[in-house]
Amino acid sequence: SLSRLTGPARKALERLPLLYTKYRDFQCVIFQVNLAFLREANVSPRAALEKIESISTPYMRSHVRAMLGMLNKEASNFGDVLVSTGLFKPDLADLISDYARWSDWQTQMRSIAEASMDIVTDEVKRFGPLVQQVLQVVIGLIIFIIMAASAAAMIKTMGKGI
Repeated sequence: SLSRLTGPARKALERLPLLYTKYRDFQCVIFQVNLAFLREANVSPRAALEKIESISTPYMRSHVRAMLGMLNKEASNFGDVLVSTGLFKPDLADLISDYARWSDWQTQMRSIAEASMDIVTDEVKRFGPLVQQVLQVVIGLIIFIIMAASAAAMIKTMGKGI
């Protein structure tokens, strides 16, 4: 569901420090890098977004479609269009919105993306052991419930036989 869940349920889950937030941050960095490279290759903003949309997961596609819709309405500042969907964290959104007013903003965007990639990588490294422990507890509980249900079924069957 990380790459497919969209809509209000996804936005609610992204407010919590779960895997969805880390996935959003990672996808945000990949989006930034792709957009910066396409813009450095002199691809128009609309064509760059359409290219990214064509190769994106459903989650990213929903954000890019919203950006394309906003591009029709808010063509004055491409940065405001990019941050309109909530893909970017607020502090990062402010930077992107400001940099988009510059003539060489794609260079700045790439540098932000590279720094963000380091931050996201460190967060995932810190978050990974916690996820592993939570999954071990969940799997342990599932095994316990299955064993308890099996034991209860065997005792019930033996009770009927006696």
